[in-house]
Amino acid sequence: MMDEDPPDRRPDTRRPPIECLGDYPDLPSYMRGELEHLMDPAVTFVLDYVDYDALLTRFEGALYRYFWDDGSVYRLSVHDVRAWRTRGL
Repeated sequence: MMDEDPPDRRPDTRRPPIECLGDYPDLPSYMRGELEHLMDPAVTFVLDYVDYDALLTRFEGALYRYFWDDGSVYRLSVHDVRAWRTRGL
């Protein structure tokens, strides 16, 4: 007989896993924050000129989708979404 997780401890398979990346007023603020901490403070002014739509496309690539909802930014793996859809959920 196989050991099974009790019903209240089973992972929720009804939807794909979503990673909360933190509270931000919008997606560009999240992206700026990700870049800003990597840069010398003397050159962070260049972030005022970044095309954040193009940057979001680059961040996402073929691996993730980012979205903002109710004050928080979330990341969802495209692989997880595809697997979730394949199961017909």
